[in-house]
Amino acid sequence: MLRYKLNKIAFWTIILFSIAGIQIALFPGPTTRNIIELICYVLIGAIFISHSNIIFNPNLPYKKLVIAFFIYGIFILIRSATIAQSYEQWRYLVTLGMFFILFPWLIFIGSFPIFTFSILKTMLSYSLPLSFVFFVLDRMNWSENVHYVKYTSIIYFLILFLPYLKSKWKVIIIVISITSLLSNLENRTNIISIFTSYFMMFFGYLLLKESISKIIRFVLVFLPILLFLLGISGIFNVFGFIDKKDNYIISTTTTEVNMTSDSRTAIYKDAINNIIEKKNWLIGNGVTDIYKTNLALDLTGYEKGRMGASEAGFLNILSFGGIIFTVIIFLLFYLSSYLAIYKSKNSIVKQLGLYIALQWFLIFIEKPLELNFYWASMFIIIGICLSPEFRNCSNNQIEKFLKTL
Repeated sequence: MLRYKLNKIAFWTIILFSIAGIQIALFPGPTTRNIIELICYVLIGAIFISHSNIIFNPNLPYKKLVIAFFIYGIFILIRSATIAQSYEQWRYLVTLGMFFILFPWLIFIGSFPIFTFSILKTMLSYSLPLSFVFFVLDRMNWSENVHYVKYTSIIYFLILFLPYLKSKWKVIIIVISITSLLSNLENRTNIISIFTSYFMMFFGYLLLKESISKIIRFVLVFLPILLFLLGISGIFNVFGFIDKKDNYIISTTTTEVNMTSDSRTAIYKDAINNIIEKKNWLIGNGVTDIYKTNLALDLTGYEKGRMGASEAGFLNILSFGGIIFTVIIFLLFYLSSYLAIYKSKNSIVKQLGLYIALQWFLIFIEKPLELNFYWASMFIIIGICLSPEFRNCSNNQIEKFLKTL
């Protein structure tokens, strides 16, 4: 009976996330999209709350940190509500606000093997096949496949499981990888994410050597923090440094994309200047804050300022919740990757630990804080890495489960 309930929770969680993602291609109007998204996420929240006694894992290491993530997220929402005045601010708050409510629960869900394998099975059986429909609809729409790339971001970590999956899932994941790459060549982070996942999958035997994996994790976790501090102090701007190198141009049917151009310095300046101006380093400016942006000089729609998420996930975390929220998120990434690499008895969880460290690195470049499969899968994987049950499994045990999907 308990296993049946767990499977149902996992199934409906992923199905509702899939509906919330794919409906964007069907309803281009923002109001309709937001209503459908909200309905899906409220239903997921209701499922979590009604089954909280099952989902909450009392044996999860650092569970107090996960609870702090949830409580501080509620604080951010309440504070953002006191700032919101316009319809656009409230619409943004209602949709993005579910991030802070749902994702701490996904960490607990990821810590249970039964939950996680049910989630993987649902992703493979329903979410991935639906992506081909999404691909066709998105190409007919206005979004230039931006939403298709976000929806199929679950393949980033599924690629790591390719050696252990059935042939049909291997084919689907490889085809989606190719279509995701080709559908939007301007998305540099998508290209990096897919190639690094395949690199980790092919050369895992080398990367997971004890000394190498520890060094790689250390670099991925602390290098972006160092570069950020050097950047805001005016000592060294890594984005400007790369921009000064030889241009690497990719031509598409409609435009040419400079893959080394600096498109991040301006948004970092906007966000940091806003935090300094409002003196909210500790608790941030909330989700609904509107701030001045240099984009107003070149693009329409920013004359009154910019609200909400910028392109870099790290800036969203810092802007929304300040240093406190940033430290909470950092500790989730740091501790989960540490336990996975230092305390795991199997190579699969160790790979996921490196994956988590890599994603921490990448959110300094892109990965805006949004309700989508990328961030949902991220917190599920954090739960896997924290889970003693997963870390104590042997390679054979996990491979046996993956081959049954």
